[in-house]
Amino acid sequence: MTALDHYLKDKRPLLESVFNAIQDGVIVMDRDFTIVHTNRWMEEKYASQMPLIHRKCYDAFRNRQEPCSGCPCMVSLDTGKPHIEILPHPTGQRPSECFEVSVSRLEDDAGNVMGAIGHVKDITGHRQAEALLKDEINRRRILVEQSRDGIVVLKPDGKLYEANQQFARMLGYSLEELHQLHVWDWDAQFNKDQLMEMLAAIDDSGDHFETRHRRKDGTCYHVGISTNGAVYRGQKLIFCVCRDITERITEQKRIEEALLLTQFSFDKASISIFRAGKDGRILNANEQACKRLGYNREELCKMRVYDVDPGLSVEDRNKLWRRLCEKGTVNFEAVHRRRDGTTFPVDVTANLLEFKGRKYSIWFVRDITRQKNDERQKTIMEAHLRQTQRMEALGTLAGGIAHDFNNIISAVSGYAELARLRCSEHPKLQHYIDQISIGSVRAKCLVQQILTFSRQGKSEKRNIDISSVIDETLKLIRATLPSTIEIRQHIKPTIGDVFADELQIQQVIMNLCTNAFHAMQKEGGLLEVDLGPVTIGVYDSSSYPVIRPGKYLKLMVADTGHGMDQDRLAQIFDPYFTTKKSGKGTGMGLSAVHGIVKDHGGSIKVYSRAGVGTTFQVFLPLTEKPSAPPTGETRLFSSSTGYILFVDDEAQLTEIGNELLEGLGYLVETRSSPIDAIEAFRMNPNKYDLVITDMTMPKMTGEKLAEEIKKIRPDIPIILCSGFGVNIDAETLAEIGVKQVLMKPVTLNHLAKTVRKVLDHEGAEWGPLPVKEPSP
Repeated sequence: MTALDHYLKDKRPLLESVFNAIQDGVIVMDRDFTIVHTNRWMEEKYASQMPLIHRKCYDAFRNRQEPCSGCPCMVSLDTGKPHIEILPHPTGQRPSECFEVSVSRLEDDAGNVMGAIGHVKDITGHRQAEALLKDEINRRRILVEQSRDGIVVLKPDGKLYEANQQFARMLGYSLEELHQLHVWDWDAQFNKDQLMEMLAAIDDSGDHFETRHRRKDGTCYHVGISTNGAVYRGQKLIFCVCRDITERITEQKRIEEALLLTQFSFDKASISIFRAGKDGRILNANEQACKRLGYNREELCKMRVYDVDPGLSVEDRNKLWRRLCEKGTVNFEAVHRRRDGTTFPVDVTANLLEFKGRKYSIWFVRDITRQKNDERQKTIMEAHLRQTQRMEALGTLAGGIAHDFNNIISAVSGYAELARLRCSEHPKLQHYIDQISIGSVRAKCLVQQILTFSRQGKSEKRNIDISSVIDETLKLIRATLPSTIEIRQHIKPTIGDVFADELQIQQVIMNLCTNAFHAMQKEGGLLEVDLGPVTIGVYDSSSYPVIRPGKYLKLMVADTGHGMDQDRLAQIFDPYFTTKKSGKGTGMGLSAVHGIVKDHGGSIKVYSRAGVGTTFQVFLPLTEKPSAPPTGETRLFSSSTGYILFVDDEAQLTEIGNELLEGLGYLVETRSSPIDAIEAFRMNPNKYDLVITDMTMPKMTGEKLAEEIKKIRPDIPIILCSGFGVNIDAETLAEIGVKQVLMKPVTLNHLAKTVRKVLDHEGAEWGPLPVKEPSP
C-alpha cells in the first residue's frame, strides 16, 4: 500500500461518493503512474480494460511497458502545474472518439507530492459539432466567395461591415479600401439622405431595386440589388446581393429602341397593317389603316378584319383561315369599305404568326386604286394606240391614193393646157377646156384635203383666213354624212385672220363635227356651223376665265342630238373619256380639241341638255397682222431658152411636160427611169441647164436622183415635183441642189414662172416662189 493509499484510506467513502457523482471520468495515480482509484464513469467507459486499480496507466490504457511520451500526468508531476491534453480513445478501438484529459498534482498537507488526479471528459460530440460548424462556415465562405454576384453587408450608418471579393472586383477596390467606405461613396444614383432613409426602411422582409454604382476609376455600371435586414450579435445589419445588370440594361434599351423603331415603322408604313386574333378581331392597327378606313385605332380594335370587307362571306372567311393555317401566307385582292361607305380596291397579304401557343394573323393591305386606274388607262391607251395605228394605216393609204390621183389629175390638167394652146381660135372649145381646168383645180384641192387628213401635208402656225379653212373642211365632211343630217353653215368670208396651225384647226372642226354626227347618228338632225367676230370686254371675261379681254373669232358647232347630263358634261374634256361603245371611239377627240384651242390662246365652252342637243363654242384670238392677200394669176407665155432634162415614171406626164416646156421655147429631153436619167446626164452633164424630176418613182426617189446628179455636176439647178408634199427641210434641199418644189398638178403658168425663176436666179438659196394657184 502506497502512501497515497494510506492518505486516501480514511477519505475513500467520501471521495468515492463524490467521484461517482461526477458525469466525467476521474482517475487518481501515485507518483509511479499506478492507478489507485477511479470512479464509476471510468469503470464503465473502460470496462474492457478492467481491472484498472493497481495497474500502471500506460499499461492499462496503452498496453505499454513504460510511460508515454508527453504524458500529461508526467508533465503535471514535473511542472507542478495543471496540464490539459486532447487525446484519442486510449485503446484506439474507437478512433472517432476523443477526450480532454486535465491532470493536476496531488500534495499532502506538508506539501509532499503524492501523485496526480486526472479529469477525463469525452468531447467527441463537441469536436464533431465544431467540425460541422467549421465545415458549414467553410462551405458558406466558399458560396460567398465563389458567387458571381457582389455580396456586401452594411451597418445602419451606411459603413461597410463585410463584403466578398466579387463585390470588391466589381468596384475596383481592395477589401481593405472598402472597409473605409460608406454606401454613398459608390452609389451614383442616390444621395446620402436617400440612402440612409432606404437603409432604415429595410427589414427582414427584404427589398429589391436597381441603381448605378461608381467604380474607383469613376465609371458607372447598372446593378440590381436584393436586400434583407437581420440582427447579428445585437446589431442590425443590412445584407445586400449586388448583380451587374449593365448588359441586361443595354440589351433592354436595344430591345426598347428596336420595339420603338418597329412600332414607328408599323405606324408610319405606307400600307395598312392589322394584327388580328384567330377570330379575326383586330388587336392592333397602324396609322395608315386608320387613315385609309376613316376610323381611329380604338374603333378599329372593336372590329374584325372581315368587317371592312363587305364582299367576304362567312364561308369565305373560314376557307381563308384554313388556307392561312395550311400555307402560312395567303395573297388575294379584295374591296375594302371606308367608314363613310365608299369602297376602294386593295391587295391583301396575310401571314400566320404563332406565339406562346396562340395563333395570330398579320394583314398587309395595299391600296391599289392607282394601279387599277393605271391598268384601265393602259387598256384604253392600247385601244387608242390600235385606233391610231389604224388611222395611220388609213392615212398612209389615203396618201398613196392621193399620189396616184394627183398623177391622173396632172395628166387631165396637162392635156387640157395643151388643148388650150391648140384651139385659141375656137371659143366654145376654149370654154370646155376651161371647165376641165376648173374641175382639175377642184380635184387638186380635194387631194390637198386628203393629204392634210393623212398628215402628209406640211402645216405650221401662220396667219390664216379661218373661214376658208372651215369651208374646205365642211366640204370634206359633207360627203361623209348621211342624208338624214342637214348641215347649215353661216360663215362670213374675210372676217379676220388668226395665227394658227391650219392642220390643227381642221382637226378641231373635224372632231367637233364627228362628235355631232355620233350624237345624231340614229335619229338624224341638224348640224349648224357658225363663224363670226366677237369682242370680250373686261366684265364679259368673267364668263370666260381662261382668256383675256379682246377680239376673237367665235366658231360655233351645234347639233340636235341626244345631249348629255351634267355629270358627263363635266368629264368630256378628260383624256380617254367617251360615251361611245367599245370600238366606237377612243375618248381622245374632245381632249385633243381642248388642248389645241388652249395652245392657240383660246377658250372652249360647251352647253348641253339631255334630249335637246349640244353646242360647242370655240374662241380664237384675232391677229392684228392680216394674211397675205391672194395674187391674181398672170399668164406668162414669153419665149424662153434652155435645155431641160425632165424625169417622171408616168409616160403621160413626161409627154405633157415635154409638150408644155417645148411650147414655152425650151429644148427638152425626157426620161421615165431615174437610172436612165443619171446615165444620160453623166454622158454630157454640161448639156443641160435644168433638171425637173418627180419625187416618187420606182427604184429611186427624186431626192436620191438629185444627190447623184449633184455629185456629177454640183452647180446644176433642180426642180422637184411631188403629189403629196416633201418631208425634207430647206437646208437638205439646198444641199442636194433643189431650188424649187412644184406641187402636182402643175398648171402651164405656174410651170413657166417657176422654170424662168430658177434659171434667172441660178445658185440662189432655196425658197418658195410667190406663185398663187387660181381659185376654182
